[in-house]
Amino acid sequence: MNTQTLNEKLELIQWLSTLEDTSIIKKLIQFRKEETKDWWNAIWKKRKNLLKREYPKLITKN
Repeated sequence: MNTQTLNEKLELIQWLSTLEDTSIIKKLIQFRKEETKDWWNAIWKKRKNLLKREYPKLITKN
């Protein structure tokens, strides 16, 4: 990861740590959920099968 990206991440962390606006915090949480919820559907079928085979206890349906 390049220096600029690391600096931007640090700026975000610092901003987030001082954030008090609950509406923005809720929006950020929702954004994170939306960004991460479809990861299983996005990975390749072969990779899914490998994960299911190698880590069956980790693969659970909610």
